[in-house]
Amino acid sequence: MTGIQAEMGAMREALMRLVRIEEQHAATQDAVRRSFERLDKLDERLDALDEQVAGIRGPLMWLAGIAASVVAGLVSLFIGRGL
Repeated sequence: MTGIQAEMGAMREALMRLVRIEEQHAATQDAVRRSFERLDKLDERLDALDEQVAGIRGPLMWLAGIAASVVAGLVSLFIGRGL
């Protein structure tokens, strides 16, 4: 009888450790889930920023072309006056 009680006590301790491990595992799963949710939100924001940059890139290239033409015109004007 004493041996059975000792074994039951050991089983109870093992069960309590298992319960603690399961609680820690649940907390870890929750943290991982929240991390992935946060990553999904950041990914959405990054996609939105990519779209905005793509929308801005066209007009910036157009303005850069105009600026290059103006600079080339001014340089040719100064070279023409110098000759």
